[in-house]
Amino acid sequence: MTSMTSTAKRSGQREPRPDLALLVGAGLAIGGILFTSGCKKKEEPPPVVVQDEAPPPPPPQPTPTDLFAKYNIDPRITIAPDEIPVDEQDPERGTQKLVAVLQFFDAMVRGSDDRLRPMLASADQQVLAQLVQSGQFQSAAGAVTRVLLGCGTFQLGFETSDAVFALIQSGSRIEPQLWTFTLDENGKATFDAVPAPPDILMRLTGTKAAPRIRQWAQVLKEKMDEALKPDEEIKWPTINYSTGDEEGSEGGDAPAGGAPPTRDPDAPGKRPPRPGVPAPRPPSPGG
Repeated sequence: MTSMTSTAKRSGQREPRPDLALLVGAGLAIGGILFTSGCKKKEEPPPVVVQDEAPPPPPPQPTPTDLFAKYNIDPRITIAPDEIPVDEQDPERGTQKLVAVLQFFDAMVRGSDDRLRPMLASADQQVLAQLVQSGQFQSAAGAVTRVLLGCGTFQLGFETSDAVFALIQSGSRIEPQLWTFTLDENGKATFDAVPAPPDILMRLTGTKAAPRIRQWAQVLKEKMDEALKPDEEIKWPTINYSTGDEEGSEGGDAPAGGAPPTRDPDAPGKRPPRPGVPAPRPPSPGG
């Protein structure tokens, strides 16, 4: 290449110029490439989607131990964790029920009638007033050594209520109690005593409150059914005109009017009338 250039110079020939069109075209092409690459719009990254944070889990429900300490419940009262009231739809409501139960029996065993009275149904308030006036309430409260509680539901007929079963021990004596209760929208509790038959404790089996509450309801139902029965069965007297004997029949009616069937007096099996008692005669036809 060098020798050819030198030869051209010695021979006086001009070196061929590069084609301007080619240079301009090449420059435009290069410029276009540079312009395109230099001014190309940057692709923006996709927007970051910020998801709403999941709501924090609800705080754990306080345990009976927590509530005993918070509300200063009398240590004579005990309730197992599996015996507390439960509300799966509203756990906080279940805690309110448990607090009401604990405060109710706390007022009872401490002999605080001022705290207990507002939590009682009207009929039970009257009973409490009589016990307070006679001094029996404070005396019985001071004798309590232990109270074992358990919650469940009480159903008698078509009505179902929250209930608490209690075994109240005073020395060697154990007294069962059953209370139904309700909470209003403000959390105020009202307790209503369930009647206790004298033999109720002997009729209950098991160690858990829920089945004992159901058994209590069954005992009351049986008592109510017995109370609806008449005290004694009425026996209507009937007369056997063939023998002259007066016989009793359960629930029977006296024979309808009209002459009874006749019988041959000489027929075998006829019994003589009782001595001293004239045999009644059948009415004669026509009068």
